[in-house]
Amino acid sequence: MKLCLISSAPLLLLAAIGCAAVPSKQARQVNNPSQSNQPAVAQSSVVSSSAVSVGPSPASASPVPITQNSLTAIPVAPSINSAVSSSSALVSGVFSTTITTTKTTSAASSTSKTSSVASQPSQVSRSADGFPIPDPSYNVTAAGPVTILMLNSQSSSPQGRFFVDKAARLTSTTVNNNNKLRIDVKSFPENTGYESYLKQVREACDKKMGGLFDVVMLEATVLGELADCLVDLSAWDPAMGSGFAKGVLQNSYVDKRLVSLPIEADIGILYFNAEVLGKYASTNPPYSFDDIEAIAGTVLMAQRGVDNFAFSGYTSQLSGEDLTAQIAEWLLGYNRSQIVNNMTGLISLETNAVAQVLQRVSTWTTNNLIDPNDFLFEPTEPYSTAVTRGLKHPDSALADVDPPLARFVAGNSLFMRHWASTYSWLLGNDDVRFGWGIGPVVGWDHSVNVGALGGWGVGVYKYSQNPTAAVKVAKWMASREMQYDAVVSAKLRIAPTRSDLYTDKKVCDILGQDLCAIYANVTPAVRPSSLVGRHYKNVTHIISSGMNVFFTTPETIVEALTKLTIELARELGQAVNNNTDWSVDPPAVGKKVPSHLQIQLMGLCAVILITCATVYLLKRRQIDDGIQAAKDKLVVIAQTAKQEVINKTVQRRADLDFGANEFTHLDDDDEDDLERNDKRGGRPQYSIVKGAEKDEFI
Repeated sequence: MKLCLISSAPLLLLAAIGCAAVPSKQARQVNNPSQSNQPAVAQSSVVSSSAVSVGPSPASASPVPITQNSLTAIPVAPSINSAVSSSSALVSGVFSTTITTTKTTSAASSTSKTSSVASQPSQVSRSADGFPIPDPSYNVTAAGPVTILMLNSQSSSPQGRFFVDKAARLTSTTVNNNNKLRIDVKSFPENTGYESYLKQVREACDKKMGGLFDVVMLEATVLGELADCLVDLSAWDPAMGSGFAKGVLQNSYVDKRLVSLPIEADIGILYFNAEVLGKYASTNPPYSFDDIEAIAGTVLMAQRGVDNFAFSGYTSQLSGEDLTAQIAEWLLGYNRSQIVNNMTGLISLETNAVAQVLQRVSTWTTNNLIDPNDFLFEPTEPYSTAVTRGLKHPDSALADVDPPLARFVAGNSLFMRHWASTYSWLLGNDDVRFGWGIGPVVGWDHSVNVGALGGWGVGVYKYSQNPTAAVKVAKWMASREMQYDAVVSAKLRIAPTRSDLYTDKKVCDILGQDLCAIYANVTPAVRPSSLVGRHYKNVTHIISSGMNVFFTTPETIVEALTKLTIELARELGQAVNNNTDWSVDPPAVGKKVPSHLQIQLMGLCAVILITCATVYLLKRRQIDDGIQAAKDKLVVIAQTAKQEVINKTVQRRADLDFGANEFTHLDDDDEDDLERNDKRGGRPQYSIVKGAEKDEFI
């Protein structure tokens, strides 16, 4: 799915995807527009095109100038070039019969010449199958013209201008006879899409046409389709593949033949809205499916609470080739599953491991963690990248970017799975008004971080008329020096394919330390393009369309995988295995994908229920408060009455005690009388009277 303006425009020769499977938590760094820790780097600083000057004129037998050719589309004609045999007729009218070559010498003189484009391969030793015989001394003996074929968007990009400048410098040196080389850049018409580009290369190869081009720029997923048209570079130099990141280079092998050298890497990564994440959940990005479900669930609940039904928990390019790429990521992230077994070449989808991971992802549409409409967007052109799509910095709108990216930039998604090449595009985009961060695409658990492999490479055309020079130029284009200079000198944020560059401080200061850490530690998920060869276009269509049906309808996972396996087996000519002992938990559960209207109705019902519940609780609280107040009042009244009774009782007792004292008090005369009575032998029984009077009073 690509990004960064997606810095993916093939051409820079870079990048190393470190294949370590250990996730780097330090790679998850937040980028805040107001407090960015990214270095201040000129985003597209390029060498002036005046560097096309290469030195003395050919007359002095010195370096031949680099030239840039522009091919003009012409209608298909059966005899478009009578000077060319029928076997080398022009392909679908894309290659013009003549090419105007502008040549600039050191004296700044200009001339033009016209040359025939198509001719049969000649003066090249070839094997029975048409491949040129390897020359072990190619690095010294290489000489003459080399034509590099690329899209117009590539040759006119900052990367293209950087390449032209470096090529001019290369051919001006005498080291290894580099001054004997001439490098020409041949581009297709401006509006030529990559599918058309591939078709022309394929047809030229099928017709064994030579003299058209020598080196061709290729996207990572088409190597299997064109493998029989490309030279095995390892046969020319066994050390040709040294220094590249293992996972990246692995994709360049088809049937144990090194058909391409990777010059630019791209990989799927996870972007997150750091502000929303920190506000509602935590400051830590997810490390597993559990984390994504828990964090996104919390945030979605909060967003729905403020009537934000446009907000998505997870968005991505979920159609076409990009869906196939993500399926490869999901499978690799769980039990190391694969679409096609890279050891046997057999379809490996009918397994319980595959069923479990895809069924779990399907629940993300049921609970609206993923907007089901993400599966319905029109897919971008297969193999397209930032440059080939024509993405540009949006001035005021996001009409030129794919819908998931536009949703994320608008602040309506918590997580976005996109390509690493989008990183640079986001950094320079004024429409991004919130802090964001990146991390690897997570797997089922914490044990592995994955990312679908993309990027570009260079291959040598089988029918090149100068294969020796073509091999040397291809090696130079993918060299460490070229990739280092592209980032450090030209300030181009293009991921290299050389593994040691992801620990280089100067490179990572420009690319971003967080991005370097992801590349160095992620496990690349390789799509089966190199395994199925020319079938890949149909294979990826079968996979993406079949999974699209599964994710957007009540179809069960068992039904989906069974049907998918049958269709793929028919395409690849393989036998179908119907012996799977399915144990999906829960078995064959269906899904109901809600529509937007259903979502709104459910939201309305939820609001009504919450309102009713709130009103009920408030009324109940008021009633409870009234009852409690009445109880408190009764308690006060009871306590007051009790206290009055006690006070009265105490007063009564005090009065009785006073009366008793009146009856029993004796003055001095009474004492004398008592003494006289005692002397007469008697004492009055007043105690009884006193007691009786007291009892009677009471």
